[in-house]
Amino acid sequence: MGGNATKEFGSQRVSREQYNQAVKQWLNAFSKIRKQDIKEIPCFENKDDFGDIDFLVLNSSAWNLEEEKKSLKLLNEFDIEVINGVKNGDVLSLAVKFYKVIDSPVIQVDLISAQNNTEFEFAYHYFAFNDLGALIGKVAKYFDFKFGHNGIFVVKYTNKKGKICKKKKATNKIEVPLNMTFEQAIDFLGFDVERYKKGFSTTEEIFKFIQSGKYYHQDFYLLSELNSKERRRDEKRKNIVEAEAYFLTHKSDEAKSSIEEKFVKNIPNSVKTKVYKALKEHKSKIAISRRLNQSKLVKLVKNAINVDLTQNQELLIQVTKMIRKTFDKLDNKKVMMLDRKTLNRLLLQQIMLSSPKDFGYSIESLMYDELQS
Repeated sequence: MGGNATKEFGSQRVSREQYNQAVKQWLNAFSKIRKQDIKEIPCFENKDDFGDIDFLVLNSSAWNLEEEKKSLKLLNEFDIEVINGVKNGDVLSLAVKFYKVIDSPVIQVDLISAQNNTEFEFAYHYFAFNDLGALIGKVAKYFDFKFGHNGIFVVKYTNKKGKICKKKKATNKIEVPLNMTFEQAIDFLGFDVERYKKGFSTTEEIFKFIQSGKYYHQDFYLLSELNSKERRRDEKRKNIVEAEAYFLTHKSDEAKSSIEEKFVKNIPNSVKTKVYKALKEHKSKIAISRRLNQSKLVKLVKNAINVDLTQNQELLIQVTKMIRKTFDKLDNKKVMMLDRKTLNRLLLQQIMLSSPKDFGYSIESLMYDELQS
């Protein structure tokens, strides 16, 4: 995204007419060779030239550049040639020659992967209109939420005991999904859904949309407030830099403390309940993890069968992973009900029974027997 990823392969900027022709030809050809859902990501209506074309693709597996280049050779039948490309996470950027487009240009085509239908619908709107999604995300971030292409989440940091703390002192990060649609999410964050549906013709229209938000404050967009990594990233994004300049000349009359108080007051009880349940489960898992730590497993095996797992790191790692994976499937409350002696016996039995075969006897049934006795 941005049009610079495939310059070394000859990709170039194109006019609106060339862009429209290429989009139409790609969608037609792609639908003939693939059964994947694909959509062109919306851009500004008044944009005159383009460095790339962005498509969202329903794709549950990671991109493999070489495999995609071979597969997309079928596009040659439609006078479309994939010259080369680069992969960057969920984005596959291809240098594509469109022989039937005016002047046969080489255009960067970005295929952005979405893992499932829910993510596909959310990401379609998140990536629309350049950096609109990122600007909305600045508001979410200030209030300890995460707004991204895969949805909106509550972000909490906890210490080693599972208690909420500041980010600097945290050992764990929890992201609680709110399972909202895009429209529900931007409404929750204070933006006008009906205005969003009308689309945007210019970057200034986007800036005005952000400024009109219920929880807007210019400080949310200051590059100086970011850490060095985030600042370096955003300084490369033209729209983000322009947004900061715009908002500094269109300041909010409301204090941040007042905005924060208003936002917290409007958080629905359903969101608070989800966070409460997630933190409770997280705390329970930490408590169980502490009961199943590596040093206790080593001591247990050494005392019971005189095998020193510290002398075989590969086996130690294998046993530790197996135990935690097994107990992750169990009811946390039942695990915490077990006394140390019973838990040790179950751990030892699971270690012994898991290699080389289970012999049809699992820790679930063992635990049930213990709790019934």
